[in-house]
Amino acid sequence: MTYQFSVNNTCTSGTDALYNLKELMKTHGWTVPSSSDGTTFSGSSDIITSGNTGAGGLGNTNAWIVLTQPSAVLGSTRQICLQNLSSGGNGTIRITYSYTGNLTGGSASTTPSSADVKTIYNTTLFASPAPNRYNMMVNDASPYEFYIFTFPTSSTSNISTIVFSSIISYPVEELDPYVFYVKNSGGSPTSFQYEDVIGANFPAWMGKGNSRETFLNIAGMAPTLRNVTNSKVIGNLEVNHVTGNDDILPIFCGFPSYGIKGIISIIFWAASTRTSYDTFSVNSTKDFIILRACILPWSGVDPVLT
Repeated sequence: MTYQFSVNNTCTSGTDALYNLKELMKTHGWTVPSSSDGTTFSGSSDIITSGNTGAGGLGNTNAWIVLTQPSAVLGSTRQICLQNLSSGGNGTIRITYSYTGNLTGGSASTTPSSADVKTIYNTTLFASPAPNRYNMMVNDASPYEFYIFTFPTSSTSNISTIVFSSIISYPVEELDPYVFYVKNSGGSPTSFQYEDVIGANFPAWMGKGNSRETFLNIAGMAPTLRNVTNSKVIGNLEVNHVTGNDDILPIFCGFPSYGIKGIISIIFWAASTRTSYDTFSVNSTKDFIILRACILPWSGVDPVLT
C-alpha cells in the first residue's frame, strides 16, 4: 500500500480539480468505463479531456464520469459517478455510488444507474469564493481510498472535500467497509470541524448483505476525558504527557440504532483543533496534515496557502 500524493496544485475551478483527481486515479489503476461532457456521451470510454467548458469538458452542465475500482475488495468492484450540474465548474456536484459496480446506461445528460445505486451528495460543493488550490491522495493498492480538498487562497478555511475511506477493525461479516465524507466550503458547521464529524455526515452501508442492511449517514464518535470535576472533548485535549506532542486518535463511526461500523482509515481526530493548516510528523517528516479537528495522510511537504 502506497499513498500517492499530488499537493499544492492550482486550479481554475472545482471541476478542474476533479478532472485532475480523475487523472491521478486513472494513473493508479482506476478506470473510466463511461462518461459524458454534457453533450456527447460514451458508454465505453473516457471522453473527458479537461475540467473546463467546451468539448470534452467536465465544466459543462450535466457532464459526468464513472470511476471503477482497480480490482475487487471483498468480492465487489465498486463504482463512483461524479456529475457536474453547474455551468463553469463551480457549484453543484452530484455523487452516486454502486457497491456492486453495475452502473449501466446513461446519456449525454443522465448518469448511469443500477439497482443498488445510492446518492452520496447532490448540492453545492464549490461555493463562492471559488477554489484555486487543491490537494489530493490516491491509495494505489487495496482498499483503494482517495481524497481531494480544495480551497480559495482568499479564504483558506473554506475547504471543499471528497473523501472515500475504508474502514478498519470491522466484523468479518462486513461486505462494504467504506465511508464517504463530502462537504462544501460554505457549510455550517464547516468541513473537518468537530461538530460536523459527529453530525452523521458519513454516507455508508450498515449491515450490507443481511436482513437489516440500510444506507444512511453515520456519525463519528468523539472521545471525552472526564473525571469528577472536569471533562474535555476531542479538539480541546492537552498534549501527550510523555512526548509533549498532540495525539492522533482514531475515529470510530456508526449509528445509534445499528451500532459500530468500525474505525475510519484515513481520517483521524486531532487532539487539539487548529484554526489553520499544520503538519504532523509520525512515521516520517510531515506525513500528516491537520485540518481543523481532523488529520489526513500528507506528502511530507509544507502546504502552500497562497
